[in-house]
Order: sequence, then structure tokens, then C-alpha cells
Amino acid sequence: NREGGPSALAAAITGRTPCYGLHLEDNREPTAIVKVEARLRTTFDFSLLGYTVGRILGSGIPYFKGVTGANLDRLKIMSAALAASGGIAMFCIGKGLKAGDKMEKICVDARELEISRERLSAEGKPDLACIGCPHCSLEELADLARAVRGKKVKKGCALWVWTSREVHNAAKGLGYVRAIERAGGKIFTDTCMVVCPLEKSGYSHMVSNSCKAAHYVPSTSGLRATVSEMYLVLESVMEG
Repeated sequence: NREGGPSALAAAITGRTPCYGLHLEDNREPTAIVKVEARLRTTFDFSLLGYTVGRILGSGIPYFKGVTGANLDRLKIMSAALAASGGIAMFCIGKGLKAGDKMEKICVDARELEISRERLSAEGKPDLACIGCPHCSLEELADLARAVRGKKVKKGCALWVWTSREVHNAAKGLGYVRAIERAGGKIFTDTCMVVCPLEKSGYSHMVSNSCKAAHYVPSTSGLRATVSEMYLVLESVMEG
């Protein structure tokens, strides 16, 4: 279920959570069918897909059909976007699920994804690249370390990355942290750009591959925000 801070804290202290909503099997059935016609090539495309479906449906449990190329990291960033633009706490994907004839049906094509991208992209040149909303996995840090090899953060710009402490420790042992920091990037653990005081950073325009980050940052910190493919995010603040 979508829980607020106080109820989540109470559950952590007591070891119990209220038995309602999505904890009940009868409430975990799909409520809408999402036919995906857009071609999903990258992790960023999955973030756009999640944001688009949340924007259109608003709530309920979407059942995705036509999704190809999914992996854990792509579904992770899609989940975050679903819950940012809408009140969606669960989705279904895969074959063999029952879908009622009377369920709401929507179609998501490339144009719908572009509408979401445009809504989340401000005019101007970004000076702060933020990656890791949700937190980067070890595989994503490995990809990032390879992508920044031979590059440097531009003067007046910054590359900030977020992950968990456990993943950071593993990445440090494998040399990924050193590679990112050598390129001028900074890595933070156990927090997120959405809850950080970015307004005190001295930067004015964030760019990210996360639709969730671009959705919240303008209201939480007042920075302008833009969403883009990972390689374009890095190009915005790096050279070499």
C-alpha cells in the first residue's frame, strides 16, 4: 500500500502493518489493461512509460501488455514513475493473467511518451545531472563508470549520483566509485535528490533520466528540471 511516513515508521517499530488494501488478495487483481505500442529501447523509455500510465490512469492496478526488453532496473524506474504521476501502488505484467472484458483499456504509443517527456522538460541548459531515483543498482553504477571513462565534469556543472550504502560499498570494491569520482562525479548514499536541499546547491537546472525526479524536484527545491536519455544527461554536464 502507499503509506505515509508516520504509518511506515509505526510499522517499523511494531513489526506490524494494517491488513487492508493491497495486502488482501481480492484487491490485487488488475483494473485496467495497458496496451504498449511504443517501442521500448532504453531504461529511460521505461521511466516515460510508467509516468505516462500514471498520468492517464491516475489510480488502480494496470496490466501491461506488449512490454518487451524488461529487466529489474527498468521495472524499478518504471514503478517509481507510476507512483509519481499517479496514485498507483501495484502493476501486473506477463502472460497468463486474467483480464476482464469490462476493464478500462488504454493504448500507449510513442506520441504519448513524447507528451510526458515534454511536460517534464524545462527550457534552458542544465547544470546539474542527477542519477539514481530510485537508487542505482550495482549494474547501473558499473554502466555509469564505463560511460564516464575519459570524461570530466564541466566547470560550473555537477554530476551527482544516489545509491544505497550496501551497493556503494560493493561498487567501491569493484572500482566503480573511483571511476565516477575521478570524472568529477559525487556519490551519495541512503537519500535522494527529491528530498535533498538542492536549492542550496548553487545550481538552477537539473537533468535526469528519472521521470520521478523531474516530477518532484521543481516543487521540492525550486530547480528547473529536464528528463532525457542517460547519454544526453551525461553530455549536458561532461566533456571529453
